[in-house]
Amino acid sequence: MAHAQSNSAAGSSPASNPAQALIDRGALDMRADPEASRRDAEGALRALQQRPDADLEIRARLLLCDYYSERDAAAAQEQIAQASALLPRARRAGLRAGVLSCQGAVRETAGDYRQARALYEQALEVATATRDDEMLAEALFLRGYVLGLQGEYAAGLADLRHARTLFESIKMPRHAVTVLNAIAVQYNRMGDYVQALHIYGDALKAQRSAGMLDGTYGIGQERVAHRAARRQQNQSAQARRTFALGDPTHFHEDRTIAEPAQPHFEAAGQVGVIPRDPYFRSLL
Repeated sequence: MAHAQSNSAAGSSPASNPAQALIDRGALDMRADPEASRRDAEGALRALQQRPDADLEIRARLLLCDYYSERDAAAAQEQIAQASALLPRARRAGLRAGVLSCQGAVRETAGDYRQARALYEQALEVATATRDDEMLAEALFLRGYVLGLQGEYAAGLADLRHARTLFESIKMPRHAVTVLNAIAVQYNRMGDYVQALHIYGDALKAQRSAGMLDGTYGIGQERVAHRAARRQQNQSAQARRTFALGDPTHFHEDRTIAEPAQPHFEAAGQVGVIPRDPYFRSLL
């Protein structure tokens, strides 16, 4: 939608600011290489010391908040505090929705889905009121994912489909593919493995055609895999033992990503054995 692009442009400093390119690259990297995104955001903050810009600094801190929300809650909270302090000086009013979304992501990682959902809904209200489609799409993606965790599959799928449409309309294809992966996960949770397979296959094709895959591991899977690993920490010891043993009578809710995600679970110090879903193994 045109208003999202004009809104974003109005909330950015001139392109000559070196922080702009770093932030734009970091936003793409977050879906493919979170460590590179963190480095880009930190580089942008250093550049902004010479040429301050409230909007760009908020965006850089939101990238860092996104990164830390799944790794270090205290560091994420620090980025939220810094970004919040800058909001009164921001030209792009929709950035407040981004701050709320990141607050929600921190609560989601901690397993507090009720509070996460409430924060995402506040973000949706702000993004809608400010006509900021990028922030609206992100909040819809996050709420849709949490709705699925709460068993509200139809509502969650509606949010995810809306988010994908918005990301496509504002020319953010990597984000759209991440949402498509989440839709596949949602169908798998519902037990509709045929539909999940179909959508997951579409996502892999889209990633390959766009050159967005590194080996056999897709950009959307890393984000979902990391969240799954963190949620695994919040489950009971018995559930962890069952999952680690790969008991075929018990399945983790995110087994759609079992095969490609396994190295990342192991690298994160999580369980060493992930149940394999033959439907999704056939895609690799």
